[in-house]
Amino acid sequence: MDYESLLHGIAWTKSKWGPPKLYRRRKCKKYIDFSYSGLRQRGDDYWLHLERMGEKELGEEVINCFLNIKEFNCHIDNPGTDKGDKLVQNLKNAVDALPDAYAALAGCTIENVDFRQKSIRSRIDQIYFCLCAIDPDFPTFVRKVPATKLMHMALPALFVMWDNDIIKSYDVPLMGDTPFYSAFLMLMQENIRHIRETNPKGTDMTSQELARQINKQCGYDSLAMPRLLDIANYAVSRKGSGIQKCSKCIEVTNRRLETVEWYDERFKPGLFRILGRAPVGG
Repeated sequence: MDYESLLHGIAWTKSKWGPPKLYRRRKCKKYIDFSYSGLRQRGDDYWLHLERMGEKELGEEVINCFLNIKEFNCHIDNPGTDKGDKLVQNLKNAVDALPDAYAALAGCTIENVDFRQKSIRSRIDQIYFCLCAIDPDFPTFVRKVPATKLMHMALPALFVMWDNDIIKSYDVPLMGDTPFYSAFLMLMQENIRHIRETNPKGTDMTSQELARQINKQCGYDSLAMPRLLDIANYAVSRKGSGIQKCSKCIEVTNRRLETVEWYDERFKPGLFRILGRAPVGG
């Protein structure tokens, strides 16, 4: 994805999403901002340490007031039903298991994370599969969506959210029968490199300066690069946007995937397809 495609994708998505909406929280007379920005205002520490919550708080604040609101639309069972209560228990077990894995990735961003390191990839996969397991009865593709949303909220400078349309649009390769999130992150890293290379103001700026420049041009305050990519990816994955996935970035990512040493060759992923055609060797 080059710089201009990113801007066009963000502009198209904003035209479809419209302004943020306010919702009235259950048993509360006030309207509360449950937009992305409103959710982020709960604080980095809040999202990074969901293990500090009990099951009741997780059900109300994370499932009812995040994953299942219209903007994020994860369609998981609500607390108060047998399946919903079991899901809350699974979510509690998952977040209790994750603090060490999150701590191991402290300081990593989508731009600087080194996917050549097995320890890094294994931590990312650990978090991903742990959160995917909160609703094992869901179809494979469906349960991957809330996992990446929770991961992004915990480490917003590193993890990029996806939805089913984004997974299908990018033809994300599989690890077994599961869309392979680490491969998707590698592609997003290549997208950012391409965005940087095609920045009309030059490549000689820090990651923070690049993000500030894009935020300013797109009318945002301080979104991290993974969120800006997510907004553009929405356009890539929807008909009528005129924004396509980047063949150049896919080709580079496929070459990287072929050279990475996997910690278990049985789960070595395939390669990304390039605009509908199978990759060489894929």
